[in-house]
Amino acid sequence: DLNTSLRSEIGERKRAERRIHFLAEASEVLVMLVDLASTLHAVAKVAVPKFADWCLIDLDGDGDSARTCVALHADARRQSVLDQLRDTLCPDEAQFSNPHITADDAKAARLLGLDEAGTRTYAELQ
Repeated sequence: DLNTSLRSEIGERKRAERRIHFLAEASEVLVMLVDLASTLHAVAKVAVPKFADWCLIDLDGDGDSARTCVALHADARRQSVLDQLRDTLCPDEAQFSNPHITADDAKAARLLGLDEAGTRTYAELQ
């Protein structure tokens, strides 16, 4: 039991270290950027592939700024598939929704409001 507990604690510490490293690296990148789209793309580049195979950031603009939607896939060959999902999720007239993180494809498709084609595209990214 003690060995299992120690392994669990070591795993937690490693995850915490990865999170801290991610935040430090993201902060470094963000300090140098002034353009919102470049900033979001840089954040996506820090997250992918360290924490995910792909990242899609959808930031609704306020009255003075446009909506910004950035998509990045770790595998350049899959980028076009992710771009299709971005285009489905981020049309100009779409409403911004609260962020969600889920590994359940069916739940994600419902939360994102994907139609059948969008659901297939999303599943293809998994």
